Amino acid sequence: AEAKYTSGDFSLIAAGRFMKKAEWDADLQYADPASATGASTVNIDIPNEGPGSYFELNYKNLRFMSSYNKWENYYMVADYAFLFPSYGTATWDKIFGDLGYSLEVSDKWNMDFNLTYTRSTFEVSSWPNTSRNSYEIVGEWTNFLNATEKLDIVFGGLYNLIHGEEEV
Repeated sequence: AEAKYTSGDFSLIAAGRFMKKAEWDADLQYADPASATGASTVNIDIPNEGPGSYFELNYKNLRFMSSYNKWENYYMVADYAFLFPSYGTATWDKIFGDLGYSLEVSDKWNMDFNLTYTRSTFEVSSWPNTSRNSYEIVGEWTNFLNATEKLDIVFGGLYNLIHGEEEV
């Protein structure tokens, strides 16, 4: 689904979808010293699905954009499957947002300011019970200077904060 709206200096875009591919019915075989054949089999349905969305808003020199994605799939750690369930669903989430502003200082000098946020998570449904959670914040200041007809200069700076943790 998608929607667009424009009125004067204002514009809006919104979109979303849910992607789902057919589940894959599979038999996974792993080494099992306790089995008479030396191997065991587990029947699984591998998911491949997730929602996604996008949003953009512009008004004159101010802009905002964001997106969200989620994806579910499957994992297996075959080395331990004979001891306990070491397979299951893996879920990824990602959210992104950017707020920006453009400023024309003069006919030869433009500035751009951006503040960006990204967050990612990852979870599994059973052993090894991995859980990841991280985020990043970036502040940017960019200058575009048209010094002469044949010389354009780009300069600026940024601040970057990254934080994350993983639990196993």
